[in-house]
Amino acid sequence: MYRKGVTHMSPIRMSKPESAIRVVLELNERFNRHDLTGISRLLHDSCAVEASYPPPDGGVHHGPAAVTGHFRALFDLLPEVQNEIEEIFGFGSRCVTRSKLSWIADKQQRRSIRSADMYEVKNDLVCGIMSYVKGGYPVG
Repeated sequence: MYRKGVTHMSPIRMSKPESAIRVVLELNERFNRHDLTGISRLLHDSCAVEASYPPPDGGVHHGPAAVTGHFRALFDLLPEVQNEIEEIFGFGSRCVTRSKLSWIADKQQRRSIRSADMYEVKNDLVCGIMSYVKGGYPVG
């Protein structure tokens, strides 16, 4: 049934957001396993990641080698780091997550920050990530 002003999503149109969500969830699983090879396989050759680390302004990384290098540095600094996606939604080739990034700091204290990340996915590869955090990275 069609009603004026109501947009209906066909299964074909829904496949793009679902595909982007699947790719982002897979990327997050590989992040949580600290699987740099697996992460690299999900990155488009021209990917650009605008990271929230290092504070205060983060950094921009271009290409799979630079992006995996960024993650390697983060995993070396925070060997227990994990990212829990609390909410995810997609539209077209874009996907947004709300997450909780946590790690073990010195004195064995669990630390965490909230983040929001915007992804662009094309042909089942991540082309871009823009990350924003609430608070900072109190490592120690």
